[in-house]
Amino acid sequence: MKAGHDASALHGQADQRASQSRDGWFAHARVPALVGVICLMLLAGYWMKLFASYDNMREGVRQESYRLAAQSAQAVSLKIDSVVRKIDYATATLGHIWLNQPPPLFEEAVNFAFESFAPGSLAQVDVYTPSGESLFTRSAEQENDLHPLQAPEWASRPQLLNPDSVYICPPLQPSPTGPWLIRFSRPVMQNGNVTAIVSFLVSADYIASVLKAIFKNSSDVAVLLKSDGTYLARSAMNHETIGKSTVRRAHFLDHPGQETGSFEDAPMIDGIHRFYNWHRSSTFPLVVSVGMDTAQATRPVELAISESIWQNAVATILLVLLGTTVLTLWVQRSRKSAEVNEIRERLSKLIAEIPGAVFQYQLNLDRSSYFPYISRGVEKLYGIDASTYDGNAKTIFEKVHPDDRMSMVESVRESSRTLTAWVLEFRVIREDGQTRWVQARANPERLSDGATLWHGYLHDITHEHEVDEALKSREMQLDLALDAVQDGIWEFEHAAYVAHWDERIRTMLGYGPEYETVDARLIAKLVHPDDMERISKEVTRAQLADSASLMDISLRLMSNSGEWLWVQARGRVIEWGADNQPVRSMGLLHNISERVAETQLRDALLNRSVASITLVSRDRRLLDANNQFKSMFLKDNLHDLESFDFRELHVDDAHWNAFGEKYPIIREQNQTRFEFPMKDRSGKVHWFDMHGVLKEAGNPQSDVIWTWIDVSDRHAADLALTTERLRLRTLLQHFPGGVLIIDTDGLIVLMNEQAAQMLGVHISPDYITGLNQALLPDVIGQQAFSWLEQARTRDKEAQPTIFEVRTETNQYLEIEFLEIKDDGTRLGSVWLLWDMTDRKQEALKLIELAETDSLTGLPNRRCFMQTLEMLKEKHDVSTAQPGVLLMLDIDRFKKLNDSYGHTVGDQLLIHAAQLIRLCLREDDLPARLGGEEFAILLPRADLRIGQAVAERIRKHIEQTPFIMGEDNIPMTISIGLTHIDIQDLDQTVRRADRALYASKANGRNKTVVWTASLDR
Repeated sequence: MKAGHDASALHGQADQRASQSRDGWFAHARVPALVGVICLMLLAGYWMKLFASYDNMREGVRQESYRLAAQSAQAVSLKIDSVVRKIDYATATLGHIWLNQPPPLFEEAVNFAFESFAPGSLAQVDVYTPSGESLFTRSAEQENDLHPLQAPEWASRPQLLNPDSVYICPPLQPSPTGPWLIRFSRPVMQNGNVTAIVSFLVSADYIASVLKAIFKNSSDVAVLLKSDGTYLARSAMNHETIGKSTVRRAHFLDHPGQETGSFEDAPMIDGIHRFYNWHRSSTFPLVVSVGMDTAQATRPVELAISESIWQNAVATILLVLLGTTVLTLWVQRSRKSAEVNEIRERLSKLIAEIPGAVFQYQLNLDRSSYFPYISRGVEKLYGIDASTYDGNAKTIFEKVHPDDRMSMVESVRESSRTLTAWVLEFRVIREDGQTRWVQARANPERLSDGATLWHGYLHDITHEHEVDEALKSREMQLDLALDAVQDGIWEFEHAAYVAHWDERIRTMLGYGPEYETVDARLIAKLVHPDDMERISKEVTRAQLADSASLMDISLRLMSNSGEWLWVQARGRVIEWGADNQPVRSMGLLHNISERVAETQLRDALLNRSVASITLVSRDRRLLDANNQFKSMFLKDNLHDLESFDFRELHVDDAHWNAFGEKYPIIREQNQTRFEFPMKDRSGKVHWFDMHGVLKEAGNPQSDVIWTWIDVSDRHAADLALTTERLRLRTLLQHFPGGVLIIDTDGLIVLMNEQAAQMLGVHISPDYITGLNQALLPDVIGQQAFSWLEQARTRDKEAQPTIFEVRTETNQYLEIEFLEIKDDGTRLGSVWLLWDMTDRKQEALKLIELAETDSLTGLPNRRCFMQTLEMLKEKHDVSTAQPGVLLMLDIDRFKKLNDSYGHTVGDQLLIHAAQLIRLCLREDDLPARLGGEEFAILLPRADLRIGQAVAERIRKHIEQTPFIMGEDNIPMTISIGLTHIDIQDLDQTVRRADRALYASKANGRNKTVVWTASLDR
């Protein structure tokens, strides 16, 4: 029984111990379990808040994308409005010129339009009738004019045209391979009726390039559409969309009353999902839509969220495991102290798996440092093998980006000095070249030996930085969109009463950075006083509560140079306060000085012109007139333009009928010009230079534009001048010489028959009268004109000036030039011509007889010596050698003369002269000095050439005997030569003689060149 009792007792004790153990376990486990439940609840709340923050991040990116799209759409819309407004202004201006100016001025304006637009943007300019018939067409490449295949849309639906704005037709493609074009048309109005339509064909690629310039190399897109949904241009895949309509129901079509709106869509053309914002133009039937790529916009955030979820998930799992382990250790601490080391090792492994790295860093007093502990996360952050890392701080710091090392060292020293938390973001360059952003957080403590020990955590924040960079990229893209707008951008803060001007506005006005923020009172001082009232009314209208209307006003601003600059300010209130008061306004400032100057110039040409200008209907009714016509012909308060009758201006009915005969000429030839008498409002008759041109060229039913220039004074002067000219003509036609008269305007007044014959003119002189002097070379020939010019400019001091010429037909003329003056005032000029051929020929014969050897026909001694003197006068000192002189003498000529007689001797001399001529150049001069002695001048030759010529002459004479019947009389010649001393011609002749004597002394039939030894 005792044993059983003991056994029972032992079992009871065991059960009691087990029960106590269980009770103790539950006692120990109750608090950890409660802590575990609380931790799980905190983790659940953390994850709920984390996912809520992710949703907020996505919504923030979504709202930011919509904001960027809205700002970009507004900027692009302003840019497109500026481009279309320029086209609208150009078509309106051309329409006005078409209506009021002659065709040449219209064509010049068209050429100017092509030059003012960007190259390749304006393809063609057309003018149509309201029914669509072409009146005028001009292409950018005139050799290859474009002609659209289809008629303009408004040809069958004229109600589409708006007299106050340009109409935009759907895109068209003239040929399957040709470019896409967009037609901009504006009617030309006259008296409330459409008389013509001016049409611009603008390249759709040019419009697309304007959009593409804003969205370069991006999956974002800008689209320009008509208000009916037709694609006009797209920054990307333009040719795939142009001319088509939106396939899906467009958001702006569903909300026609809205000016702007947003939506999301993935168009079928590229399938890219985007955030869209559209903006409707307030001026033109256009809609600009800007789409921001959803994937591109949210990619950085989604990557950051995914990375964060993964990191937090791992951290949560590890924390749960860590918490479970801690709780388990806590429960079993009293019974499992032996397992502490194992738990610590497990804890170390868990810490190693936490994203980032846990570390301890110690800085000693001697500035040495090391890492007593760092978790395995250092491998992912720094690319360091944790199993071999020895704690050397240098190994860690060498991985830090060079630009961040100094800031790291300074921050560590500051934290050690002040014992404040060390927080720093820096870059790490890993072994693989990858750069990562790391955030360090650690708390310092001072050790007993004075060293500082930090306990902290290193965290990879690369993805957060990427998100920031993505947001900065979006901001930069917005800046690019604003830079693409050529006009300046202004912003006004109503509460602060200040305006902000961007750099373009400051550059436009010539102000510096100090005008970036400008007080409104200062702006008021820069505005022209005459513009203040209009500005006040426009600003008040645009700032009415909840108003979405556009403020648009032209004004003058004072530039930094002190000049008034015409600008156009456009904008609207973009932010309203809770009290329906404007908070912030924004808009554009455009320089319109050139446009205003053109308008003022047009007004000056029409209403300040000295000429009268009228527009007359086909039945000769006055439709319109400028101020000059009204002041000259209309009686004050007696009748207006509609009741005016042109019969009142005509001298009589015959004049009225004669003037009416000009209209058929205009309708046939498009224009006419003549002089005609008319009476002014006082009844005085004036003569007018009348120029009539059809308002619509090629349209015989068109109205006529008349330009009246009063030429009464000139007409009277012309009549008097005609009488005087008739008298002068009768007198000069009987003048014994030629006469050519030029007036002060350079016009030919008269050329008589004698002058025409002398100058070789083959047309009647009557046709020459009235021509400009500049045409004389074409009428009389360049050579004859040069004679007249030389006579005019030969000697201005000598009066009269006489110039002598020889014509190609050996006719000799004397030309005298006279200035016609009256009391020092030049009235014109006259050329007088006399034929001096007979007298000149007689004089030339006498000269020839005086200078020519009668026997040989060669120049004589007198002529030869004169030529030497002329050579001296004309010699150019830059020429190295003026020439060579040869002296020749026929050997034993006296013996030949005595043997054969003087007659044969004369023939021998003629024979020798002929042989000498054959051996010379064209400009060499042979002469007979007397008897059997000859001389030859070789200009621009040296001794080598002179000796060669002399030998050629000597051998030719030696080898060519004189033939007399059956006898051959041999003949030789001796030659002496020397170079010409241009300073001493007499010495030159003496040296040639000495060389000749030397030739004869040495056996004759030789050529001897003079040397100094011959003078001894």
